[in-house]
Amino acid sequence: MNGNFKSSVDVCFILEGTYPFVSGGVSTWVHQAISTMPDLSFAIHYIGAQAGAVGKSKYDVPSNVVSIEKVFIFDNEAEDCDQEIDSRIEDEMQQAFDLLFASFQSTDRESELFRKAVSQFEKVAAVVPFEIFWKHSLTWEYLQKAYRSYYPGESFTSCFWNTRFILKPVWELLRSFSRLPRARVYHSVSTGYAGFLGAVAKYELDRPFLLSEHGIYVRERITDLLNQEWSPTLAADFARPPAGISLMRQTWIDLFIYLGRFCYDSADHITSLFERNARFQEEFGADRDKIEIIPNGINPGRFRTIEKKREDMRKSNPERKTVGFLGRIVSIKDVRTLIRAAKHVCDEISDAEFLLVGPTDEDPEYFESCQSLIRDLNLDSRVTLTGPKKLEEALPLFDIMVLSSISEGLPFAVLESFAANIPVVSTDVGSCSELIHGVSGNELPGGIVVPVADAAQLAEAIITLLKDRSLQNTYGNNGKERVYRCYQEEDVMRRFQNHYIRLGQQTTEQVH
Repeated sequence: MNGNFKSSVDVCFILEGTYPFVSGGVSTWVHQAISTMPDLSFAIHYIGAQAGAVGKSKYDVPSNVVSIEKVFIFDNEAEDCDQEIDSRIEDEMQQAFDLLFASFQSTDRESELFRKAVSQFEKVAAVVPFEIFWKHSLTWEYLQKAYRSYYPGESFTSCFWNTRFILKPVWELLRSFSRLPRARVYHSVSTGYAGFLGAVAKYELDRPFLLSEHGIYVRERITDLLNQEWSPTLAADFARPPAGISLMRQTWIDLFIYLGRFCYDSADHITSLFERNARFQEEFGADRDKIEIIPNGINPGRFRTIEKKREDMRKSNPERKTVGFLGRIVSIKDVRTLIRAAKHVCDEISDAEFLLVGPTDEDPEYFESCQSLIRDLNLDSRVTLTGPKKLEEALPLFDIMVLSSISEGLPFAVLESFAANIPVVSTDVGSCSELIHGVSGNELPGGIVVPVADAAQLAEAIITLLKDRSLQNTYGNNGKERVYRCYQEEDVMRRFQNHYIRLGQQTTEQVH
């Protein structure tokens, strides 16, 4: 990526709620990408909810990260509510609203009209704080128009509060656009708010936009909206009626579908971790010709020492029966189901032990509920929440590894366990079945796949493996072979670096 560039960095990652302040799969991948490309410079544009929820970095950020910019989309900043909006800005607001409503009513030109509306709103947001915009007569005029057009039968209170909560984060992103680092390539690892800002950079800065998804953001948000109780702080009288979901809840779903489609349309290239996710991307509007399957990868050579240490420990204690878990203690990992399964296992196998390894501070309430469940089931001496440990410390202690998640992409925990010759029991989420049974589904298994949220079947699979060391070794060897053959970090990251170079060359042509 040589030439007379007018950008300060090679790649700007636009990230929502992940690296470097939250650990986990996406953050691990971002850190891996930056660390394995020392000749490229990176900037991080971090999008979070509120400043108070962000702690210290969870990673030693490499020196080729030249800046970390933080944007908080739900912070209530002190704003001058008496600020006047001049007639020029009012004209731009009028144009933006007209374009936005035209995009809602169009099918053939929806994306183009929405893009133009966003461009107009970005000009306004750059100089007008949200509270001034929200209280302006034009905003109220169009809010009432939207209410009459789209929400018959809903209370205006619900429309008011939901529209406000929808617009606030988008407005703050547009206000932050001037702080977005200038880069040759913009790379978002999700659609949603991060992908939206990447799409804005694509059009406003005329720079390439690469979109990657580990989980399918739109699908995850829809699941959240359909399954979780609706907070009364968002809409005063909102409830799901027996016949279906309310219009207000549907509006939130439509928002993320709309943003997702805008991201897909705007991206120069899209990557997905595995085929099933690529099909979901297509369902939500992505052009299949843009999508490339690039899995996660690791450096399996790093695990040879870990594997040897584990082998020695197992030889010295041939009766050991330790079940391991690697991951954050959060609800999406469904640790409570794993604890319930542990009760079944411990009732069946008197010397079985469970080591649950991973951060416990991301969701303190959920962590406390796991501790309570362990106590309630009298598992205090059999199930240990260890907190974070280095892989070199944790993996040698495991005879098998269990993943009980309700949602995953392509989890590093499975790859790391396989590299250490550890068989895996996993719920059937994300690419886990593909990892365990191979892409074709007919390869030699590296473990056992079970349904989501089924403690009994999870326990049965664990018991099957714990009682048979020969089967553990067979499955562990199969998984190890698959990692070396299909999931090498060097191969994966070379493909991304090639995209950075290719897309960066488009920027060179634009500059020259």
